Amino acid sequence: MTDKKDIGQMDEKEIPGKLEYFDGRLRKVVDARRSGWWRFNEHYDRDGYCDNPARGY
Repeated sequence: MTDKKDIGQMDEKEIPGKLEYFDGRLRKVVDARRSGWWRFNEHYDRDGYCDNPARGY
């Protein structure tokens, strides 16, 4: 028997550079020039944009 969640995932399609699967879910691409975590997320610190999400505050 097919689960509703599985059916919904089968209907969703990747659009390279716009919607892509990351960590098992379809996510909006924030910056297609980047790779990995940074492709789907922006990280800001107190002073503005920060490329390093592991930076301490």
